[in-house]
Amino acid sequence: MTVLPFFWTPNKAKDMSYERIWVRNPNDDEHIACDWVFPPGGHDPSRPVVVLLTGLAPDVHWTVAGGFVANTAWYLAKKGNMTAVVMVSRGTMDTQVKERAFHGARAQDTREVILLAERAMRVARGEPADSKTPLPLFATGFSMGAIIISSYCGKFGDDCRLAGVVHFSGMYDGIFNLKCEYSIKTWQTYLAYGLKTKLFSGRIGRIATRRGVDMKKVMSPSCASVADIDEYFIAPFNGYKGGCKEYYRDMCLGLEDKWKDVKVPVLAIFAKDDPITHADSFHAEEFYAGNENLLFLVTERGGHVGWPWGMKPWERGFDFMSEGIRVFVEAMLSSD
Repeated sequence: MTVLPFFWTPNKAKDMSYERIWVRNPNDDEHIACDWVFPPGGHDPSRPVVVLLTGLAPDVHWTVAGGFVANTAWYLAKKGNMTAVVMVSRGTMDTQVKERAFHGARAQDTREVILLAERAMRVARGEPADSKTPLPLFATGFSMGAIIISSYCGKFGDDCRLAGVVHFSGMYDGIFNLKCEYSIKTWQTYLAYGLKTKLFSGRIGRIATRRGVDMKKVMSPSCASVADIDEYFIAPFNGYKGGCKEYYRDMCLGLEDKWKDVKVPVLAIFAKDDPITHADSFHAEEFYAGNENLLFLVTERGGHVGWPWGMKPWERGFDFMSEGIRVFVEAMLSSD
């Protein structure tokens, strides 16, 4: 469910054109890229703009890497007549950072991209910058991107500047997910290897050493999962003295009561057989009962951002997620 869609789904976005725009995070002066993908006829001011947050992103550009992000951008632009904005996590996909590498609790990166999208939409609609007219501005996230965009909605509450969010295979409680031994001993090991070899070596590793990170331990076999990387690299590198649990309390919507502050519809879609993030980490029944804006679609099968669909799933690729975004967005627009 998780692996096969990556092998049988062609990269529909490999020849797709995009416009790269840079924004600056005023908190640390790092810059973040976002790639704007327009429908064939150009941006339609009456149609939605959807910001896409990736998972643990590759080091090559999304048009080269393919996968669900590339195919979603293609789908929304070509079939949905929507403008897609792919947010490039700092330091990934051919981008560089000065000193501050990516981590999942940094909501201000997302904030700057969303504010940029809002400004651009108002200009396209001929509205003043201080207009309060609601905009069809939505966001979606996959895996780590789902964790980030959901937490963003909790941190910014009724000032999130979004009409709604739908996300896939995230989690709301990272501390709970530490109980998922299968994830830690299997998939997280694979993901950790990629992180260590591509993102945390070289110059960033030298900066980390100056900040007191034990890079020998980080690069050793004893640091063998994403949870280990969060404990031994991400937390100390970014000043979380309480280790990965303090980092998760900042990062995850379900911790520190951030979930109570979500003021727009947020639909979490996840599968019970997700091998990386445990379905129970969403606390779905409790959170839905306590906040009507938190919505959940739980499938029996689907893996992690996989969801093979139909009798010939290789013909549909990642359409379950792409069409899920379109249906959610159109439903939100029709309910106004």
